[in-house]
Amino acid sequence: MPEALPERLRTAAELIKNNQIKEARAILAGYLRQYPSSDEAWFLLSNVAPQKDLQVDCLMRVLSLNPNHTEAKNRLARLNPPS
Repeated sequence: MPEALPERLRTAAELIKNNQIKEARAILAGYLRQYPSSDEAWFLLSNVAPQKDLQVDCLMRVLSLNPNHTEAKNRLARLNPPS
């Protein structure tokens, strides 16, 4: 996670660490309404999305915005291991 994250994303990341999922999700949803091209916000949201398919959708959005996002690639591979 880059150090230069905006304050609201740092707050969301802290909430996630403290298992305050609903609060983090609310901050991220509001942030993404304002900044839909934020790959880091989509990545954070992938960590609190309630269903696997939503997590995958968030990660795919991250990679469409930033194809070099290593954490997103790794998390997507864990969610969708090769058969």
